Amino acid sequence: MIYDRPLTDAERQKSQLNYNRFCLVNGASYMCLGESVVVLFAVRMGMPNAVIALLGAMVYLGYLLLPLGVKRTGQVGAARCQADFWVCRNIAVLLVAASVLVNLINPYLAWATLLIGSFLFYGFRAAGCVMSQPLVGDIATEEEQPGLVGKTVASFYATGTLALTIISIILYFNDSLPVLVGVIIFGACLGITASSFCRRMDETTSTRDAAQKPIFSGLSYLLHTPRLLKLMLAWFLANLANIMVIPMSLLTLKRGYGVSDTTAILFSLCQFLTMIGMSYSCGPLVKKHGPRKVIIFSYLLFFPVAIFWILFPSVDWLAGWKWLLVLLPFILQGSATVIFSNAFTNYFLMAVPKEKQVGTSLLYSLVTGAAAGIIGMLLAPLMLKIAKHFAADYSPLAEYRFYFSIALFFLLLILPAMIKLDNVIRAFRAEHGDEGVEKTVRRHDPHHRS
Repeated sequence: MIYDRPLTDAERQKSQLNYNRFCLVNGASYMCLGESVVVLFAVRMGMPNAVIALLGAMVYLGYLLLPLGVKRTGQVGAARCQADFWVCRNIAVLLVAASVLVNLINPYLAWATLLIGSFLFYGFRAAGCVMSQPLVGDIATEEEQPGLVGKTVASFYATGTLALTIISIILYFNDSLPVLVGVIIFGACLGITASSFCRRMDETTSTRDAAQKPIFSGLSYLLHTPRLLKLMLAWFLANLANIMVIPMSLLTLKRGYGVSDTTAILFSLCQFLTMIGMSYSCGPLVKKHGPRKVIIFSYLLFFPVAIFWILFPSVDWLAGWKWLLVLLPFILQGSATVIFSNAFTNYFLMAVPKEKQVGTSLLYSLVTGAAAGIIGMLLAPLMLKIAKHFAADYSPLAEYRFYFSIALFFLLLILPAMIKLDNVIRAFRAEHGDEGVEKTVRRHDPHHRS
């Protein structure tokens, strides 16, 4: 229900309860449908490396559907918008599962079905979440927000960890393609169930009214603010680095080292647990060093990941405790992902005046997300093609080593964009004081929400 007045205490508590239930169920749903499971699914179907590399770009290419979420929010409010697109999102992922049947007819059509399903899955997710932060501000007072976000984050992490653990156990006993299809379908059913809790939430007209403003209202301000253009470039390039490195790590482990699906899921679980743990350190790091230094630090974590896969010995060398060394790249990339995402968000909040953040954030998401997805779709397969050409006379693992050698070169090219970012925390602290920094950081740090 949408009210043209502030929510009562009872209405806020009801909405917060349903939002927490949504995150609880959605955590388990997402781990059944997330990138790790879909990559294993594509590998099990025998899809080419180039197709699997494109899956990493779909996460960002999906931002192209953000305007749909803004328009829908302007019609029915943020909660109903998220519920509607969550149903669409989980129906879309069934296309991924359906690619198994399509593959019996035509493998190329199956590749297209998988990629279209992935694009719509991430696109509807982006559209559904477009006004989720204003929605949280609408259903909770400023004092209630830290506790609410803390509970929802904890709920998502808890059920997500449980789901990945159960999936690894199931795959240990049976890692066949039908089982992976079953996991995806079960996750879609959970996701549709989660959407029902959003429909039970109340909100005010504020998010709906905000969504009715022109999407490109912040374009002029953005184009005339050099530090924001530098931030946009750095954020875009950091997302591109993510596309180049992270999906290929799991693919290298699976096809380069020939591990089982269970082992691959366990390494993915390690990455997820690292993200949980490191999310608690983001706020203190940003407060102490400022978002610019944290961005540079987190970006540098991609370098040892690439170097690891270039230099690590072949599978014949691996035995016993030596497998623990393979945890390193997954720990590093899990840390990098969560820290740079948090640091970029805090940089944006400190660099952009509050009244311009809604309009400008949509532009940022389209450019840094969708543009990175488009370029990543072109770049990752090209890098794999070049790597395969140079690895033709070597072992199968050589292809991935050549790929990460090329990725390392691009990481070096991108680094200056991170270094050239302005130091925004000094001016922000001078204007808003330590309390303002604390309030900004606390909005995105689970460590301050418990």
